[in-house]
Amino acid sequence: MAGKTEIKPDEVRAVAADIEAMGAAFDEVVKFVNANVLKAEHFGHVAGVSEKAGGGYTTAVGAFAGGLTKAAGFIKGVGATLKASADQHGGTESANKQNLANTDGGA
Repeated sequence: MAGKTEIKPDEVRAVAADIEAMGAAFDEVVKFVNANVLKAEHFGHVAGVSEKAGGGYTTAVGAFAGGLTKAAGFIKGVGATLKASADQHGGTESANKQNLANTDGGA
């Protein structure tokens, strides 16, 4: 390796905060999608067609909201993991060794 890689805990925390904010933004999109006022009856009055179109739309919106909810949870989890990692490894080398020993059950 050409140079030494240094991970700076404050920078990792900043990235973690950005990632957590993205997860919160996904939550807001889910709220918007779930508040959708477009219903099956808004797809016209063509017998046998409008109902299918409306039902398909409702199903797609529900799937979209569900996918975003899962993604938001995953993204916020990544942010929390990064923050926890930065908190554990933000000290001196001696403190980091102690944190690792504590994490490994004192091994």
